[in-house]
This record gives sequence, structure tokens and C-alpha cells, in this order.
Amino acid sequence: MSPGFSVGFPTIQSRSFDAQTARNVYLLTAGGHRVELRQLGASNVYESYDSSYFQLTDSGNGLTLKTTDGTQIGYGHFANGWQATGVEDRNGNVLTIDNYWWGEIHTITDTLGRVLTFNYDGNSNLKSITQSWAGQQQPHTWVTFGWGTAILHPSIGSEVVGTYDGENVPVLAMVGFAASLSIISTISVCLLIKGSVARNFSISNSRLRFISSSKMRPCVMGGRLFQQRA
Repeated sequence: MSPGFSVGFPTIQSRSFDAQTARNVYLLTAGGHRVELRQLGASNVYESYDSSYFQLTDSGNGLTLKTTDGTQIGYGHFANGWQATGVEDRNGNVLTIDNYWWGEIHTITDTLGRVLTFNYDGNSNLKSITQSWAGQQQPHTWVTFGWGTAILHPSIGSEVVGTYDGENVPVLAMVGFAASLSIISTISVCLLIKGSVARNFSISNSRLRFISSSKMRPCVMGGRLFQQRA
């Protein structure tokens, strides 16, 4: 969605061949972390080789990810890779996820039939998450997003794939909740945002809390948050 910011479920990149392990692999990305899932022999099963103990099954037209707590996540293939289409926990509670053709979430429906709708602007930037229920004339807005732009200046010497020096990209500038507002001020931008300051305000504009965050340096794809102060 934006450098250093995403909303959704773990994603999976298309299958590739890892020359170091001489195996076909899928790469799972969640919360800034990447986990490699390696093929078991010539089977359709892939497993992680770290403490996450994920297991992935490739059925040909879909993927199923299993975790150690009994959760299963189903995946469908979209323009931006494999995206979650359903989640079921060990108790049988289900989330059904409807995605746009390019992969971003359209709606999420839970076991009780409650629906969250993800609304986007003309540039496919997420602008709000809403929910409708009986007796309410207008959808309830859970959260809104405001966007700005930033010019990228990669700080690494090698050529960067997927962007270029001086590219103007959308970046998240504001997150608004029912009773508060978070304004994000970018300190510096390179390939990913190095650091940002978020201030939360109540509707009376009095500051509620201050959070400073900084990401891995030098900036790399998939950099993750490693420091928080409140």
C-alpha cells in the first residue's frame, strides 16, 4: 500500500527456486518478517525451517497454510501475488475474505455474518474501513486514512528493483479513529521510510500519547519496526 505500511493478512510470493538449498520455495511475508517455505522432496507440501513450524500445501489452484495453533489460511492468486481468501481457527470460526482482482481486500465477513468493507480512492489507496448493520442508516466508519506523497532516494549503492531515485510515491500521512486522530510526520525517506513520528489526538485536539518509531537501517525491502517508545 505504502512504503513501510500495509493492512491485511500474511502474503505469499509466487514459487521460486532457491539455488542455495536446491529446492522450490514459497516466501511468506507477515508483519515485516519473511519466512521461507521449502518443498519436501517432490511433494506438494512446503515447510518452514525456523521455529514458526508453518506448513503449506499447494493444491494446484490454491494454497493452504497451517500453523501450530490449528489455524488454516486459504490463498488465491491475484495480480500482486498470493493473498488470503479465508481463515479458519481450530474452533471452526471462519473469516471469508473477498479481494479485488489486483489483490487488495474488498470485504471481510466473519462467522456471524458481520462484514467489514475496505474503501479505496481512485489511486487504490485505502481511505476507510466501514461496517453496516441493521438500524443504522449510514455505515459506521471504524478508521480513515489520509495520504501524502514522498520522493524516494534509495541509500544503497546497488540498483533497486521496482523503484528509482526521485520517484514520487504515496505515503500514509494520517490515521483517524472514531475518537482520535494519528498524524504521521515523516522524518526521512529512502527506499523505505527510515523513521516516523506518530502523534495521537483526541477530538478536542489534546495530545493523548506520543510514539516514535524507527526502522532498520540501511533501508531495505521488508524493513521492520524494531523500536517503539510511548
